[in-house]
Amino acid sequence: QNLEHEIDYWEMADYIHLPIRKYSLGMKQRLLIAMYFMSQADCWLMDEITNGLDEYYRTKFFNRLKEIHSQQLIIISSHYKEELMNVCDKIVKIENCRIEEVQ
Repeated sequence: QNLEHEIDYWEMADYIHLPIRKYSLGMKQRLLIAMYFMSQADCWLMDEITNGLDEYYRTKFFNRLKEIHSQQLIIISSHYKEELMNVCDKIVKIENCRIEEVQ
């Protein structure tokens, strides 16, 4: 059921039987995100996870993250601090291999 839910949520049903090499960058990112949401891991490490997503899917991702973030340790690297402001408990800015700011 979890797999079916993720396929539906990320609107992948029409593409799920295609080879992944045929997916666009955005489709690959949606598949990766779906895999995170199916994971039982205690900690998620997401590197530029919204790269390749259009505004619609970015919004879906952050809305979904808001639903579960209190139950999960999630570390996200991003060049877009503004995107993270509404979903993160802490934001750490790293510049030149040093922590520059914590919010």
